[in-house]
Amino acid sequence: MLFKKKLIDTIERGWAQTINTKLKVTFLCTKAIFPYMISNRSGVIINISSGDGNVGFENL
Repeated sequence: MLFKKKLIDTIERGWAQTINTKLKVTFLCTKAIFPYMISNRSGVIINISSGDGNVGFENL
């Protein structure tokens, strides 16, 4: 499970888990659908995320 922590308290393994969960999964899912979209000559990919990255909060 992912928890919000201060940077100073975040270990590299936790950071890697966050990246794998939030970025790598999006990349792999998007890549997996490409062959279907190419063969059908159409398709749309919409990635949705939270607004947490738009506003900074102390200690997060």
